[in-house]
Amino acid sequence: MSEAKAATEDRVRERAYHLWEQAGCPEGRSTEFWCQAVSEVGTDEIKPIAGDFEIQNEDPSLKAA
Repeated sequence: MSEAKAATEDRVRERAYHLWEQAGCPEGRSTEFWCQAVSEVGTDEIKPIAGDFEIQNEDPSLKAA
């Protein structure tokens, strides 16, 4: 990974963390905060890749039996 891309990813990670904290540290919303941070940092270089995040249903009725 280039230094510029690593620096951008660090900025996105920090912003996502702050967004998560501001929202009260909810579980299961990491992709939401990451995508918002990517949008705010204004980069197309950093995108979530399937498997990077643990996706959890927030609606218990949607959980598999």
